[in-house]
Amino acid sequence: MAAAPPAKRSPLVNAYVAFAWATGVMMVVLVFVGMPLKYWAHAGEVDKVVGMVHGMGLYPIYVILCIATAFVYRLSIPHMALMALAGLIPGLSPYVAVRTLKHIDARQTARIPAQGQPADSPVSR
Repeated sequence: MAAAPPAKRSPLVNAYVAFAWATGVMMVVLVFVGMPLKYWAHAGEVDKVVGMVHGMGLYPIYVILCIATAFVYRLSIPHMALMALAGLIPGLSPYVAVRTLKHIDARQTARIPAQGQPADSPVSR
């Protein structure tokens, strides 16, 4: 049986998840709406606007949040790299964010001492 997630997550994790979703959605819009309009309909306005928002706004902030989340929650360097690179593949960043949340929640739950166990018992480690 899976453990329940913590009652409240840190603002850093909430910001990471929000930017993961925003980055993923903007990348999907860029690739599946902006690019076809640019090359098939010769209308590059959507591509320019969405590309600018994604490339110069959302993605750099998303990468900074990935690095900060990885350092605060002591995630591995490959995990951090996967988190950051997921923003370049359409729709992958929300999936990686959900998996990262499960990983963080599992580690946080494992650190909470079991009910009735002293904090320094081997069961709580």
